[in-house]
Amino acid sequence: MEPRIEISLSQASSHDAIQNASSERMTETEKEVANFLDELDLHWRYEAPVFLWDNEGRPRVWNPDFYLPKLGLHIEVWNSAEVSTEYREKAYKKNGIQVIFVHTFKDKDQWKNFLVSRITAIEEQRHSQIVHMLLGTSLKRILPRF
Repeated sequence: MEPRIEISLSQASSHDAIQNASSERMTETEKEVANFLDELDLHWRYEAPVFLWDNEGRPRVWNPDFYLPKLGLHIEVWNSAEVSTEYREKAYKKNGIQVIFVHTFKDKDQWKNFLVSRITAIEEQRHSQIVHMLLGTSLKRILPRF
């Protein structure tokens, strides 16, 4: 008999991902991040695959720990100061994939504040870019061409 997983309606969207990916596969720190994303009411998917070209130009499929569909953001949970994120950061950036690296080995409040501030900064930057594009397009229509 499989263990029964109880899910409240408010948690159903995030926990669908846990059921599909099996919560047993999550590390304790990933569970911590998942719980925090639930607290923020951010729907997430666990280990959604992304296709990219690595730094040597080889095709790869990686599975960042979390994907936030409404925001189009990925989160990599990094729980060790001994392993560098540089290789993955460069590869994601080269492929235009927005990933936030959360260093959970740091002070608990520090990584939570960092995650919220990065999400906020990314969304503000996107908003600014869209407004700029829309205003630029509107001005081109209004102003005569010289």
